[in-house]
Amino acid sequence: MRVLTLSLFMASALLIAGCSEGPQGPAGAAGPKGDVGAQGPAGPAGAAGPAGPQGVAGPVGPAGPQGPAGPRGEAGAKGEPGEAAKGLAMRLVQLGGGDCEANGCKVTCNADEVIAAAVCAADAPLAPLVQASSAQCGPAKGMNAICARK
Repeated sequence: MRVLTLSLFMASALLIAGCSEGPQGPAGAAGPKGDVGAQGPAGPAGAAGPAGPQGVAGPVGPAGPQGPAGPRGEAGAKGEPGEAAKGLAMRLVQLGGGDCEANGCKVTCNADEVIAAAVCAADAPLAPLVQASSAQCGPAKGMNAICARK
């Protein structure tokens, strides 16, 4: 029986040894592996995926530089005198060449004022004609007068 067991073991060993691969032989008809070929064209784009959640807002950036000034607006209507001006006892009235007529300049004070002083601006000395609440210069370039409260 020992001879039979020994023969069985030897047969098994030979069968197991025959299952393993042997050394690789020389390159055959197929030849060596070639170089990698060029990349093919890109395929069509896939469908867009669903939108992700909105992220948190970033910090506020610094203020930008000040822009240029806009165009100048139209002049407004002349306002009423303020409380400080109403308390003044005198006011100065100045007339330039554009404020005078061909025959001269004339300043008339308000009903509650009188002429305190008047000066004519002319090429030659010219005295004003002063009345209670008005003053007049003949042909003059301008005139200055002071109206004072009664």
